[in-house]
Amino acid sequence: MICLMIESYLHQLLSNDFNKVEEAIIQLGESQDPKAVAPLVRSLLRFEGKPELKALVCDALGELNDLRATQALLSQLRDSSEEVRDSAFTALFSIGEHRANAMPNAELWAQGFAEPQEALTQIAWQTDLEAVQLLLRALDENDDELKIAALYTLGQLGFVGALGKMTPLLYSTNPEVTVAAVFALGELARLGSHQTALQVCQNLHQAWCHGSLTLEAQIQVLRASAECHSLSAPSQHLLAELFVLGLEHADSTIRQLAVIGLGRLGDDRAVPMLANRLQDQHMGVRRNSAYALAMLHSPDIPYYLVQNILDQPSEVRTAIQVALSKCSHEKSLHAVYEAVNSSDARYRAASVYLLGSLKDEKGLLKTLQDEDSEVRKSSALAVGSAKLFRLSHILLSMLDDPEWRVRAAVSEGLKRLQDPKVSSFLKERRQVESHPVVISALESAISSLNQSF
Repeated sequence: MICLMIESYLHQLLSNDFNKVEEAIIQLGESQDPKAVAPLVRSLLRFEGKPELKALVCDALGELNDLRATQALLSQLRDSSEEVRDSAFTALFSIGEHRANAMPNAELWAQGFAEPQEALTQIAWQTDLEAVQLLLRALDENDDELKIAALYTLGQLGFVGALGKMTPLLYSTNPEVTVAAVFALGELARLGSHQTALQVCQNLHQAWCHGSLTLEAQIQVLRASAECHSLSAPSQHLLAELFVLGLEHADSTIRQLAVIGLGRLGDDRAVPMLANRLQDQHMGVRRNSAYALAMLHSPDIPYYLVQNILDQPSEVRTAIQVALSKCSHEKSLHAVYEAVNSSDARYRAASVYLLGSLKDEKGLLKTLQDEDSEVRKSSALAVGSAKLFRLSHILLSMLDDPEWRVRAAVSEGLKRLQDPKVSSFLKERRQVESHPVVISALESAISSLNQSF
């Protein structure tokens, strides 16, 4: 049945009714049937002067993700219509991405690429050889759009034989070509061998230090570097230098990529630098610094994390909590205990959140009785979030706390706790409570418990 439908659409593609042709193109693209590739490619010649249909054909070829369409799509990058050029570019990128993800073994694809003829014998179809040779030649063209499409496609295909042609394009006068070259080299490093990764790291390091890269290209350099996986010691050293330089950059995206990269390198010497970034002016840098610290193993990490909990937004507190959960439980608890014993009440209140995440009843039992109302309030919420049922009786006793903010937090904590045994106590308290905010919190807790049980 499906086969008959494909044949029907292939026949419809030849119709003089362009509404039917348009439907056929869309359906053939969605069919994922390789038989549709050649007829669609031939139709590009037929639709010369009809940019809407040509763009639609390019879109369909992109959906089919068949490398045999590469030559035809590359030719469309010279079309006078911007719509056609954009569709062809998008299709080439899609084909490269699809084929890169389908490769069974990146190490195999990285062997022998100094001799392209020898390396390309691993490709599935003979037509691939012609397409790749065309892409390689496109890197020498004067047409920058052609170069960009070729770079993206070759990069995502993981063709290491293109490395020598890609590297000079890092210094192109067109910043968009430079960005594409960085991306492509990063893909080669990600998919290739240790030797390929080292070559790419050296090239990216030199380009960064050259000082000619635009901000977008710098971002792409650090993104590519952070995603390198096949790293030898020399590669790690080069990348570490790049990431350290990136830590002091004015752009927050680069600083975020730098901390992520240092975390992925796994070298504990980066711990103090990452800890400093927990006070970065940009929230994203602080959050990613915490996650980066979670990738490392220094015994000092819990102390750095806890020391930087004060005045952080919820996103950063969550990241610190996650990072702390990756550390030694004993050392994490010791670091939090130091914080909740601080003379600074604000620091104690901020750190209580971490006691809850560590599910430490002993510590929370103490902080629930703290002299500072903010600490008591935070402790009540932490007990509820951590589902520490054995402390529910303590929370119930705190419904008599002299500070209304604490009573409201206790009500919310009991709501989070979801202990059915406390419902009657909440109702009793509702009858005598006078503060409107606390009454509202009590009613919300009662309603939640009634719905749950």
